[in-house]
Amino acid sequence: MYALLLLLLTVPLVLVGWLKWSAPDGTWRWDLSPQQVLELFTAWGYWLWLAVFVTAQALLLLVPVNVAERRPTRRRHLLFPIVVSTFLLANLFLAGVFAILSAALGDNASVVFEFPAELSARAAATCPA
Repeated sequence: MYALLLLLLTVPLVLVGWLKWSAPDGTWRWDLSPQQVLELFTAWGYWLWLAVFVTAQALLLLVPVNVAERRPTRRRHLLFPIVVSTFLLANLFLAGVFAILSAALGDNASVVFEFPAELSARAAATCPA
């Protein structure tokens, strides 16, 4: 159900994400056509993203909940739920950082994350082979 929900929400959320207000005539318009949005389903990165989050959801469901029988359950290690919750919380934190950077820097928000990569490329170019 979780994977189906993510699949069904992809197109509307991408369309809303690329909705722009054009000030001169006061209308809304999209920068993407629905066909371009549907091309998202052919990208391997989308399916990797979907697999990672569906796997995370499945791992979170490994925690035993035995309320119906009211018997004490044996103790299990909570390593999987802790690791998965940490991963998902890190994703939320990174999304928040990008949202704040996008609000502050606009389209140049990714420059903050590209800077270390540019420094590494410059350092690698100066090293003798």
